[in-house]
Amino acid sequence: MTFDIRSKSDMSGAVVNVLFYTPVSITVSYAIFNVICFREGRRQYKIVGFGSYAFILLVFLIGFIKYRSLNIGSLTYVMIALCVLSMLYCFVTTGREIRHHRKIIEKESSADLLPYDQYTWSCYALLTAAAVLILTTAIVYRPLLLIIFPMMLIALFIFIMSFIGYGFNMVPVDIAMQEEAPSIETAENAIKAEDTNEDGCLSETRATEIATKLKLWCETGGFRDSSINMSTLSSRISVPRNELSRYFERYLKSSFRTWLSDIRFQEAQRMLLERPHFNNDAISSECGFSSHAHLYKVFKMKTGMTPGQWKEKVFHS
Repeated sequence: MTFDIRSKSDMSGAVVNVLFYTPVSITVSYAIFNVICFREGRRQYKIVGFGSYAFILLVFLIGFIKYRSLNIGSLTYVMIALCVLSMLYCFVTTGREIRHHRKIIEKESSADLLPYDQYTWSCYALLTAAAVLILTTAIVYRPLLLIIFPMMLIALFIFIMSFIGYGFNMVPVDIAMQEEAPSIETAENAIKAEDTNEDGCLSETRATEIATKLKLWCETGGFRDSSINMSTLSSRISVPRNELSRYFERYLKSSFRTWLSDIRFQEAQRMLLERPHFNNDAISSECGFSSHAHLYKVFKMKTGMTPGQWKEKVFHS
């Protein structure tokens, strides 16, 4: 705006916008990827992302040397195409990492964090649509900027807020597994050959041991810890995580998340009947639910009623 580039030529303005918005979008996307990602992949991301911008700069320099102007003719469209491809790569790669974490939450965590993940994914998808599908048009056609930027700002605000909530409520399982690995990888806890069958299933003796440990953990109120996940449970009952996962899948025909939700649900039912003076906040806290909203969600899913409605129905039946 200071140099009034766009008033001289929309094509010149498009070149400047590509040069500006491409590294910004790549950097923001990489920052999100770097926060989420705990696997290998950062190096490739940087090479492809910032390497593509280097190629855009090369195309620009060739055009600038040829035309001696910001209006570099048909090479502008080459820059826009490269901009779109690089942003698509960044958004798709980061989106894949977000989906990877959703699977971790569904399988490993007991807290009701899926709403945070869903909001994060939805807003990130909106940012992708705004940046890739529409921003490239706005680069050439100015009036669209009046629509694009407010939409992007709203999506970015919601994304940041949900991402903050997501981060404050969850220690990434990948890190937790790394921190706790030394404590459970001991001779006593290592999987023994006699504890597994030829098909990889646990032996009946080992399955019984795990069932006893889980029962003792529940009886001592371990389920009341709302931050518990598969890795921390593995450490606390001294059972390797892969054995624990195999036990849930093969013997209980369930997942850790579903099993723990059922335990907490049964305890909440008991408390509602035995301590009717307790409010839902107290019950959700005592039973290990991350919030009373999580308690409501579980009751709605399992009974079709709120905790209060279920209690009233039982007392009047």
